[in-house]
Amino acid sequence: MENYSDFIITFSHVNQIISDMYDQEKPLSRRIDQFFVDLSKVILFDRANILFYRKINDRYEMHSIFTYNWTLAEEIEYQAKYCYQDDVLGLLDYDHDIAFITDQTFNSSVREKSSYFQGFLLPMGQHSSIESNFTLRTQNLRGLFSIHRGKDKQPFTDSELRMIRMFQPHMPRVFHSYGIQENNVSDPLQQGALTLGSFGVCAFNQDLNLISCNDAYRQFANANLMDSLVSKRLKALCRRLKNTGQSSIEYKVKDTPYLLEVRAEVSPDTNLNNYFLCFCYDTGWMLKICTSQLCKENALSERESEVLMLAVQGQSNEDIADSLSISVSTVKKHLVSIYDKLGVSNLKQILLLLHFYGNEPPA
Repeated sequence: MENYSDFIITFSHVNQIISDMYDQEKPLSRRIDQFFVDLSKVILFDRANILFYRKINDRYEMHSIFTYNWTLAEEIEYQAKYCYQDDVLGLLDYDHDIAFITDQTFNSSVREKSSYFQGFLLPMGQHSSIESNFTLRTQNLRGLFSIHRGKDKQPFTDSELRMIRMFQPHMPRVFHSYGIQENNVSDPLQQGALTLGSFGVCAFNQDLNLISCNDAYRQFANANLMDSLVSKRLKALCRRLKNTGQSSIEYKVKDTPYLLEVRAEVSPDTNLNNYFLCFCYDTGWMLKICTSQLCKENALSERESEVLMLAVQGQSNEDIADSLSISVSTVKKHLVSIYDKLGVSNLKQILLLLHFYGNEPPA
């Protein structure tokens, strides 16, 4: 029988973990990363993942992935080769919550002979796992939440399975808006509708098929990821690297704040082909964050901060006046006060303070 005091302590920890999952002050990706870390303190496991699939007609398509203690190469390999061989995909067909321990459900001797186990689980040391499902009905997404242990660890217990079941009802609520934004946005590079709080990362294989990406990248692209403007630009850069033999290349998308970087990566896994690792930076977001910090550090007033934010974005005095419903002469007075507080004489010197020019401002 389980020790009652230990159960109360563990139950308290689980409640705190669940509470932290709902913290709207943090981005979803950060909350999930913290969830994995916190969960590892109450259940011993080596790796974990949350996988999302979208049902299209009578089949499922891989949508996205959150992982704990996976390498980028492992994520790419899973999505490129094994995401449709995973032997727990049957959970996606159930509308009600199911959770089980693989050691208790599968015939281990049969499972260990499968190509999925031999090619992916065994090299990663994922011999035993607790598997669970959940559904995001409004987004037509089905989720799989798994924690894994190696053969050197004790098998998962029924009490640990019960603990995982405590999290299942909360997964759809925590992810309730996940996937909605990408369905309602066409191309953010054309509309300028999204301000990203991070940078996008994705990977293309040698055939220039998208095989992995993070949430921020999905915000750069539309629902059909391969047809977005940013994806087309990245694929063109990948082709250039293939043709020139260069190891990396950068490109600023014309008339947008977006900077793209592509690197030709050599996979450390001999079973995985080389791939292109791509980064998408929103320089407008970076400029906004840096300017906001500069305003706080130099005690600029709220109005001065608004004027400076618009000025560094390239707006003229007349545009700033229209945006803030003030006169042009008032804008100029605010700029004089801003320059005085920052110890500069023009806007270029402010950009130098923000490190958006090099060591010296351009002539």
